[in-house]
Amino acid sequence: MEVGGTERHLAQIAPGLAKRGFDVTLYCLAKDGAQLGELAGTDVKLAGGALSGLGTAVTLVTGALGLIPEMLLGRPDIAHFFLPHAFLAGSIAAALTQVPVRIMSRRCQNHYQAKHPRLARLEHALHGSMAAMLGNSQSVVDELVGEGASPERAGLIYNGVNLAAFATPFDRVGVRASLGLQPDATVIATLANLLPYKGHGDLLSGLATIQDRLPKPWHLLAIGRDGGASGELQVQAKQLGLERNILWLGQRRDVADLLRASDIGVLASHQEGFSNAVIESMAAGLPMVVTNVGGNAEAVQHGLTGWVVPARNPERLGEAIARLATDGPLAQAIGARARQRAQTHFSLTACLDSYEQLYRSLLAGQGVPHALRGRAAEFRTAGTGATAIDAPAF
Repeated sequence: MEVGGTERHLAQIAPGLAKRGFDVTLYCLAKDGAQLGELAGTDVKLAGGALSGLGTAVTLVTGALGLIPEMLLGRPDIAHFFLPHAFLAGSIAAALTQVPVRIMSRRCQNHYQAKHPRLARLEHALHGSMAAMLGNSQSVVDELVGEGASPERAGLIYNGVNLAAFATPFDRVGVRASLGLQPDATVIATLANLLPYKGHGDLLSGLATIQDRLPKPWHLLAIGRDGGASGELQVQAKQLGLERNILWLGQRRDVADLLRASDIGVLASHQEGFSNAVIESMAAGLPMVVTNVGGNAEAVQHGLTGWVVPARNPERLGEAIARLATDGPLAQAIGARARQRAQTHFSLTACLDSYEQLYRSLLAGQGVPHALRGRAAEFRTAGTGATAIDAPAF
């Protein structure tokens, strides 16, 4: 339960489901993590398995052995597994204890399987024991089906954002001043942990190609914990002459305010499932520039709520940012539609509705509801009554 997309998702949906009458226990393979604090004072019960820092095999075995007595005592109606290690350990424990309904959630693209082929084969073998297999984007669902998951048991539930966090009183000038930023500065925000696949290096390179065209002063807010790439990125920023323009903010608790204090949101990742960062930035009213990976193009409509550009292409990333940064009215119009899209399609309430519908349908023996299958085509084309504004093929 460190700070990451899935962990933040669980920290929101678990209390929400508890409020809706579900008896929720969150079992963690590792006992620590900053997101556990978000569950304090809620009705979610916490249980712990393996200690942190153990090898994969030991973590899986220890996690499964610890989970078996929990399941025998608690007799859950549903076991829902998030992320690969939890799926491997939990599905075995659930099978041994005969949990009636078992659900697997894949939260990212399956690139990780190339590094762990034996574990990937075990994953594929366990697919058949699941009542439902969920992706958080159509891209992820398609990969699950490609691995052999039954299309009738494959479901799509998009992440949800807590819109209340973006509706509180807000002092834009004050937040900027606290960061040492001028009220009229051009502020670009990227909300992503500093990991190589998040594409920060591409973003820095892209900004270097347009830095003379950006309205001055301009700054990039890099929001997210260091996943090991910080040192290399700071060296790159200095080499590109960008070190004075970038604020490395690390892990923050005031993300909503930081986003609302910004002008443009960017996610330059090389792979994604469905990004919380993107829909949170949209909820803050930011026009988006995202790479065309995973579910990014399902969240952001090219030319309506932002620009979708190829991954690993700093030049096109920079051009898209420059287009928004140099046309204030265009950026404001796109940002307003981004906010409306987040409110309409990606609210936490809508997400919880989908989970509740899925759980009740599976408990009644009715399978995955048709309403939770294959909605991505609708989301890619559903407009807001507006026409795409000169959507360039960056």
